[in-house]
Amino acid sequence: MYYEINVSKDGRHLFATAQRSITSKSDLKKIYPVIKVKFPEEEGYKLMVSEHPEVSKYIDTSELEGTK
Repeated sequence: MYYEINVSKDGRHLFATAQRSITSKSDLKKIYPVIKVKFPEEEGYKLMVSEHPEVSKYIDTSELEGTK
């Protein structure tokens, strides 16, 4: 799982944090306030946060072994 913070300025995308930057909710709680101070709404910035859960699934190994 990771969290991404997208920063836009005057409605245009400016940057987003990298996938490896914020990998826990506790990291997000530390980093978000810093970015919010550095990129204030009063100056035309907007922050959006998205959560990206990691999803895994089992693979039918018979397909790998050529038996299916």
